[in-house]
Amino acid sequence: THDFTDRLRGRLKIGRNKAESLTPTNISYQFDIENVDGYSYDFRDNDRLPALNYGVDVSDPSVFTLVEMRSNETGGVFELESYSGALEYDLTPNWTLQFGGESRSYGFDTWEFRRNTAFGVGSPYRITDVTGLGKVVSLNGDLDIPAGSDLEFITPDIWAINDAIGLYENFPLESRPNSTRNVQEEDTGVFVQLDFEQTLGSIPVRGNVGIRYAVTETAPKGFLDLGGGSTDQVTVENQYEDVLPSFNLAFDVRDDLVIRL
Repeated sequence: THDFTDRLRGRLKIGRNKAESLTPTNISYQFDIENVDGYSYDFRDNDRLPALNYGVDVSDPSVFTLVEMRSNETGGVFELESYSGALEYDLTPNWTLQFGGESRSYGFDTWEFRRNTAFGVGSPYRITDVTGLGKVVSLNGDLDIPAGSDLEFITPDIWAINDAIGLYENFPLESRPNSTRNVQEEDTGVFVQLDFEQTLGSIPVRGNVGIRYAVTETAPKGFLDLGGGSTDQVTVENQYEDVLPSFNLAFDVRDDLVIRL
């Protein structure tokens, strides 16, 4: 804010913000056991904490099979810029004229690369007996669950499986079109406003009347699925304008009562 004279003032605001969200590596594997009998969920003693019996030793790697791999890399960049300014001029001690404008731009880019794969029957990467590819994790003492429930589980060893299946050599990353998009928006506006303070009898009256003209332009960009594994990048542009009049009036009827219109 700057006072040019005792009747003319101006204000200017400039802002910029940028945020980046990156997930360089996200990897998970799934172990499974098929055709298990004898498992049970017993709610008789507690309808919120059942006693679980999996019907098999869930800490024994020899009974599990590696059935799926999920791996992706994602990211996003978000940017915002804002510029606004206005001048105020006191026409009289009770009447002030304001006029100014603003411009804002917002945009973001997101992307994803993925190598998800299910290892079906016959796949050379479907490994039966995951001994050496997992590690036992114990939940003993960490959960208040009924006695007799299993508290030790075999879990995938990410690095060991990466080496066993040649993750980076045999499974190249592929772009994920439906997670890759860009959006740009530009908002521009100008306004003029008249502020006043008067009295109506003994009642102070204050308010303003004005009008704003705003233009919004958008340009989202993404990929259209054409079927058969092919895509086409498309941009949909749009623009709309608004004229926004405004009027506010306040009557200070008492020190603790204001009537607004």
